[in-house]
Amino acid sequence: MDTILTEMEFDALATGEFTISPEGVKNVIGNKNVQLLDVRTDEEAAYSPFPFAKHIPINQLPDRIDEIASDAITITFGSSSFQSTVAFFYLRQSGMETVKTMVGGTEDLVTLLKPTPLSSIHSAKR
Repeated sequence: MDTILTEMEFDALATGEFTISPEGVKNVIGNKNVQLLDVRTDEEAAYSPFPFAKHIPINQLPDRIDEIASDAITITFGSSSFQSTVAFFYLRQSGMETVKTMVGGTEDLVTLLKPTPLSSIHSAKR
């Protein structure tokens, strides 16, 4: 972690260079060049699973980092921005350069993904 703290310019997070919104994540679901990495605990993921994402709990990242595709853009997300940002920094420290972190938590993503009464009416009219 020492290396990442001394070498990374933290203003890059503020400018959005390494961040993505929940809406941005929604828009890349299914993109073969993007790997979504869910770093929530097993309990959190069991409560609301995301089948479009690779689930590796944050505390298992050191032992399972070889499961993360190095040829795709990896986007970390978790139950909070803090959780996904810690995973982001760990992956960057480990040498992964094409990593982003989702701003916000999974509640924001769930809100965007869940069907609403209006969307069901719209679908019925088709």
